[in-house]
Amino acid sequence: MNLSSAFLVTRAVLPGMVARNYGRIVQMSSVTGPVAGIAGSGVYAAAKAGLLGLTRVLAIEAGPHNVTVNCIGPGWIETDSSSPLELVAGKYTPVGRSGKPDEVGHVAVFLASEEASYVTGQLIVVDAGNTIQEYKVQT
Repeated sequence: MNLSSAFLVTRAVLPGMVARNYGRIVQMSSVTGPVAGIAGSGVYAAAKAGLLGLTRVLAIEAGPHNVTVNCIGPGWIETDSSSPLELVAGKYTPVGRSGKPDEVGHVAVFLASEEASYVTGQLIVVDAGNTIQEYKVQT
């Protein structure tokens, strides 16, 4: 569902954007798949990596029509569905906490704005620097 639902929605809205010669598509990927892996999450990781591939191809195809297509790759974001293990993992990011949904939302708003008109085909990672560190311990 992670990949197929994004594909189907994009397929439905993209022709109208091309016809208007304007549009912004922001896909919600993850760091799991395009950047990192978690044992036991192969299907999820493959879908999220596939979403980045779809985003990049669409950015190339839709770019001439003033349509940008980007992905957001959230890391440990605290939501009602976060497991206790995920909440602990958030404590080991460089900023020492899980992210908030609105912190991801602000990136989406930027990518959907005119200010992001020269940003396309990108994965914007929102993970408090978690994937850039080798050691996952608090100092």
